[in-house]
Amino acid sequence: MIILDNPKTLTIAIPTYNGGSYICGAINSVLDQIKNNPSLESKIEIVVSDNASQDNVEDIVKKYIVLYPNIVKYYRNEINVGFDRNVDLAVRKALGEFVWILSDDDFLIDGAILYVQSVIENNKRENLALIYVDCERSEEHTS
Repeated sequence: MIILDNPKTLTIAIPTYNGGSYICGAINSVLDQIKNNPSLESKIEIVVSDNASQDNVEDIVKKYIVLYPNIVKYYRNEINVGFDRNVDLAVRKALGEFVWILSDDDFLIDGAILYVQSVIENNKRENLALIYVDCERSEEHTS
């Protein structure tokens, strides 16, 4: 859903279930890019949709909310609704004009957000509906 006069261009939606051991990496990979480019702070949000995790995800994300209340949002499902529904709920909570779904164990490479933002900005008149981004697999994740 596009909201007129919405300053948020992009939502990074992170659906999670028991991702406490690695969600910091995903969140930090987004926040580091925002901190390095302060102009992004008003344009980007992170929405974490917790699928009734039984680990410490909630405690971890709430620490980020204290530090970044205008960027990080957290929603918890009372019961596990399954992966697909959790992704859908994350997208529905998004305020951004575009939503980038990021797994809780994925990291964005440096410059990724700036690149996607430039694609959005440079194609406003083209009725842009989808941006495809490729991925890289690090050596530590290939075995």
